[in-house]
Amino acid sequence: MPVNRFYLDDPLEEGTTVALEGAEQHHAAKVVRCTEGDTVELVNGRGCLAQGLVRDVQRRTLGIEVTSSSVEVPPEKKIILLQAFPRKNRLDTIVEKATELGADALYLFPAALSERSFTSHDRVVQGAVSAMKQCGRLFLPEVYCGDTLPEILEVLAAATIYYGSFAEGAPPFHQRWKEPEGDVAFVIGPESGLTEQEEELLQKSGAEGVSLHPWILRTDTAAIGAMMLIKYWRHYQ
Repeated sequence: MPVNRFYLDDPLEEGTTVALEGAEQHHAAKVVRCTEGDTVELVNGRGCLAQGLVRDVQRRTLGIEVTSSSVEVPPEKKIILLQAFPRKNRLDTIVEKATELGADALYLFPAALSERSFTSHDRVVQGAVSAMKQCGRLFLPEVYCGDTLPEILEVLAAATIYYGSFAEGAPPFHQRWKEPEGDVAFVIGPESGLTEQEEELLQKSGAEGVSLHPWILRTDTAAIGAMMLIKYWRHYQ
């Protein structure tokens, strides 16, 4: 990824002039030290990649003329991560790696054994933006924070859902994987795992419990493993 790629939630149409503000402006002006006449890249998280010229550098804004723009087609079927709230440091890792590995949506929910019940939506989005720019991806994952597991399962009723299970005899994920006709979601519990009641709820919704590894994985490792496997199976097999 080029160092001069910035995020702006804007259509980024060729021939228009846009303004970078806030954290992206600070990064462009103070870290990258963009000056008038510099060429930059812009992404809007909705599949658009634009080339631009810096035309105006102000204290709080950076004016950029969009010189060209192209749009990537979004995926037909989504990869979704349902992650129970983990500790703050693990959450940052999960958001970063899930974005890099192709998650199209992140649902963060308060599980019964979560150590925290709320996280900043803006913080999660900012982490996803940074990861999107770093890996060269053009789509920003949708981020949802705070809905309960039953509410999320109702929204995702049409998706094929798996969840990480510690149960003895839980089948390995690769033995149960079958390319879904639509969206696929994977549920990861908090550090202390999902409760029996939560697993029962998942099973009643049609979700299947699978094993990701012979050993017990930390919640962030499990999320990374699940996203990696699904992305690989979906795009390389």
